[in-house]
Amino acid sequence: MLVIKNTRAVHEGAGLFTFTHPITLNKISAWACDADSLWAKSENSEIPDYTIAGNLKKECFFGPTSMIVFPSIEITAIRKD
Repeated sequence: MLVIKNTRAVHEGAGLFTFTHPITLNKISAWACDADSLWAKSENSEIPDYTIAGNLKKECFFGPTSMIVFPSIEITAIRKD
């Protein structure tokens, strides 16, 4: 598990957030463990408009699959900018 703090993110919808990983600096996406229906989808997927903090968890491995499996994030703080 990795704790992220004050991370700028884009909400892709349905609790999926895209942001820069604090260690690898790669752009990643993660599903919120408890998505809130009040979170609005970001208007532009290239411009972060949320600031989030939370616990980034590794994705679960279910065996070989052709689907993209995103890690999950337990959001401890979120703010729409």
